Amino acid sequence: MLTENGRDLLPAALALMQWGDKHLHPDGVPLQVVDDATGEPVEVRVCNSAGDELRVDQLPVQAPKATRRRRNRRNRDAGH
Repeated sequence: MLTENGRDLLPAALALMQWGDKHLHPDGVPLQVVDDATGEPVEVRVCNSAGDELRVDQLPVQAPKATRRRRNRRNRDAGH
C-alpha cells in the first residue's frame, strides 16, 4: 500500500518508466504496468481537468494568481 506521498509521486514514476521503455528499450519493455481489471497497459499523459490531452505547445507556465497579485502590488508600491 502506498502512502499519500507515494500516490502523489506515482504519475512521475510511471512517466519515467514510460520514457525509459520508449527510449532505452526499443525492442520491448522489461516490465509493464497494467490495468488490473482489463490487463491493458497504463499510459501517463498530460491532460487538462476535462481530460483533454495537451501538446507541449499548449502548456504555458505562469505564476499562480495570488503570486501575480503580490508582485503587481509590490511594483505599484515601488512606483513601477
